[in-house]
Amino acid sequence: SRTEKVKDYIEELGGVPETLLSIGMIGPIILAILGIAPQLMEGAEELFGSMDQGLIMSIVNGGLLLTLVGMAMIGLKAHTKDPGL
Repeated sequence: SRTEKVKDYIEELGGVPETLLSIGMIGPIILAILGIAPQLMEGAEELFGSMDQGLIMSIVNGGLLLTLVGMAMIGLKAHTKDPGL
């Protein structure tokens, strides 16, 4: 019945907004910390190696792009699961 479909749809996608919010906020913060860690810590070369700052920022930007793609895929899940009510 229509009511069952709506109930299943709501239960299945109930956590999507929280997931998108978490990924959208926490991902960039963690990536930004990793990007500036070599400048903040004296012994960071041991953790990351002696990498050029431009390379580190390219990695951070790639991570931000992957975060955006992941968020888009989660959002797409919500649209493709729509029961067509």
